[in-house]
Amino acid sequence: MTNKQFAICCLSLLSLLGLTSWLNNQATKTSEQAINWMSIEDAQTLAQLDPRPIFVSIYADWCAPCADMDQSTYLNKEVVNYLNDNFYPVKMNADSRDAILYQGNTTTAQRLSLRTWMVRGLPAYVLLQPDMKSPSLEMGLKDPRQMVEILRDFERRDPINQAP
Repeated sequence: MTNKQFAICCLSLLSLLGLTSWLNNQATKTSEQAINWMSIEDAQTLAQLDPRPIFVSIYADWCAPCADMDQSTYLNKEVVNYLNDNFYPVKMNADSRDAILYQGNTTTAQRLSLRTWMVRGLPAYVLLQPDMKSPSLEMGLKDPRQMVEILRDFERRDPINQAP
């Protein structure tokens, strides 16, 4: 092996190691900046143990704006941190007919979205008090600034955050 070939091999190896390190760093950043989505059942249980509002993101696999939310707003660091720190975030497929337990009753995400929360467009967001009463419904594609504003406005109306 000539010196030139040896240098090329070393540079290639260093480049590969650098790329691997960068990819690992990106994966760590992504996992640190992920919303901790949970089921509606888990959110209800946690809200009883440690009262905090519940944020439900309602989507469908065919919904392009819903995918946009996943690729932009839900990756925004401020949105991720705000949801994880102040809410129990739930992601629910509006087309799902799988049985779920909501307020002690068996239902489906489809029935809950259409009949209980009156969702008429996607993406949709339902914000609930820890006692699951007085749902607030928002619909449409939201940028990070709009989403944080919605979350903050709901929290200001949340009775558990009001001083006695």
